[in-house]
Amino acid sequence: MFHSLHIIRFLALFGLLGFSLFLLSISMATPEPIPSELIQKEIYSVWAIPPDEVVTRIKKLMEGLRAEFEGPQFEPHITVVGAISLTPEDAVKKLKTACEGLKAYDVTVDRVAIGTFFYQCVYLLIHPTNQVVEASSHCCEHFGYNSSTPYMPHLSILYSDLTEDEKKKAQEKANILDDSLSGLTFPITRLALYKTDTEDKTLKSWEKIAECSLDPKTRRGCNGEEGDEMYSVWAIPPDEVVTRVKKLMEYLRAEFGGPQFQPHITVVRAISLSLDEALNNFRSSISQPLKAYNVTFDPITIGSGVLYLPIHPTTEVVEACSHCSEHFGYKRSTPYMPHLSIL
Repeated sequence: MFHSLHIIRFLALFGLLGFSLFLLSISMATPEPIPSELIQKEIYSVWAIPPDEVVTRIKKLMEGLRAEFEGPQFEPHITVVGAISLTPEDAVKKLKTACEGLKAYDVTVDRVAIGTFFYQCVYLLIHPTNQVVEASSHCCEHFGYNSSTPYMPHLSILYSDLTEDEKKKAQEKANILDDSLSGLTFPITRLALYKTDTEDKTLKSWEKIAECSLDPKTRRGCNGEEGDEMYSVWAIPPDEVVTRVKKLMEYLRAEFGGPQFQPHITVVRAISLSLDEALNNFRSSISQPLKAYNVTFDPITIGSGVLYLPIHPTTEVVEACSHCSEHFGYKRSTPYMPHLSIL
């Protein structure tokens, strides 16, 4: 009897030990990675945030427009990176890396303008200076964001689905509410990451996730060094074409406003370099076998509120851009879209 009881106790102990080892093996097992399609992603955008005093001024203008034309409430901002799907962790990480080494920059309001869809109903058009465009290009590259149209910096003041007549009335109302917006200049020292589900036109799901400050002492753009400036390389049309295009641009500015600039086709976009580097790179790019080439215009196109003449992306046109970009060390985040802006 005693012998049988001893055997039972031994078997019970052995069973408990085996079960414990089984639990230990489970706890020490390497977890299976979560499939990428099961990781929850959200829609995010990167916004440039105006200074507090400008925000207060713009909010007052926005409230005046909503009182008459309705529309959802949102924070004043200039979109730097458009809506893109990312995981929360990846989005925050990309914002931090994008802000590293990005210098605070100034923006200038051109005029009150109207657009063609809900999120660009009425807005303040921003001068597309080299600094403004480079800031967007720099951040888009870090976020892996590709835009199908040229960047049109703007600060929306009304989201709504209005008729064309209502938009014009809202535009007039904005100019009455604040008649000194044109030429308003202010610094951008903060970039913010917002969750922006564009399907939600109530904007109730929109929220700020993170914010980063830009170093006002760092005078550089993407991969730039202290003391650098922003440079671009332009392809210049013949004098007779320049004269013809200038006449068209003057006609458009007379009715719609906008800054004056020389007709050109951008070959290398804004890049941060010292003056000596820029000149050396330019001389190097033209000293190599780069032949003159022809370009052909397509019909006038509207791209996010910008009027431009698209250029046929022939092999010659694309190779000229690739040749010069290589000499300047410029890496594009989006496919080259040759065009000549006219407004």
